[in-house]
Order: sequence, then C-alpha cells, then structure tokens
Amino acid sequence: MERNSIVLATPAELRVLVREAVRTELSVFAPKKEIQEILNEKQAALYIEQKPGTLRQWRTLSKGPAYHKKDRRIFYKKSDLDVWMAQGRKFTSETPDAPY
Repeated sequence: MERNSIVLATPAELRVLVREAVRTELSVFAPKKEIQEILNEKQAALYIEQKPGTLRQWRTLSKGPAYHKKDRRIFYKKSDLDVWMAQGRKFTSETPDAPY
C-alpha cells in the first residue's frame, strides 16, 4: 500500500488492519510466537478482546462467531474469528449466507 493511499473501511475492518499493522511492527522486536489455528474458549475470547462469558452468552443466543463443539468442549478456528471481526457481523443459525 502506498503511503498516500486512502483506505475506506468499516470500524471492524479498520480494527483488523490496525491490529495486523501493530503485530507486524512488534514482530520485528519480539520473537515470533505463532498463534495456533484452533483456539479454546478462553483463547478465543482473549483473541477478540471479549470475556469467555460473552462467548457463552452469544452461543446461547445463536449469535457471535462460528464455533465447533466436541463433546462438552468448545473450539474456535482463528480464521473464523478473523472473518467474523472483519465483517463486523454476527451470524446466527438462521443467517442464509453464514459461513458454516
């Protein structure tokens, strides 16, 4: 991207862009710690800057990011969280174009 470029973005998209820019800058100074693709509820909540209870409430209300359930354990794919944050949308089980 050129220095004099104009970028049109929603607040959620801008948050993702800023977060990635900060991570890129910080990676120069800190050892690279790769974020795993599959996150548990606590890791996912930390990644999207929410509380685990908020994720539980969203699941009860059929909103929030897509998740996977194995027995009683809940998992989130990092890529699903990134897409959800970038779109600024909350998918429900009734959303016709939901990615799951």
